[in-house]
Amino acid sequence: MDKENDNEFVEKTLDIFRKQGADIFQVEVYATLEVRKQRNKNPLRLQEKVSIRDVKQSEKHLHVYEKYQINSDHEPGLISPAYLKIDSTNKSVLETVDEIIIQLKL
Repeated sequence: MDKENDNEFVEKTLDIFRKQGADIFQVEVYATLEVRKQRNKNPLRLQEKVSIRDVKQSEKHLHVYEKYQINSDHEPGLISPAYLKIDSTNKSVLETVDEIIIQLKL
């Protein structure tokens, strides 16, 4: 991945919303590869997310993404005050959402 171009793309995209006076919250949620594989097999997730219904293909994509590391290497607070990075490996969806709400004071 080209981090410089990726960051530029994100900033340009965020500027569209900043110019409109929007509040922007950046949340990066990540988990281990094994946990992501397990979550991709969850029946509700399979029902709601068409792109992962082919579980074998979805797992191949996860391995590709892992190879190219789609997580940033930013430390919390360095991008903006409203940036949060959460390891959801050992958290439920509700625990992760609660952490977002608390940390970003929503």
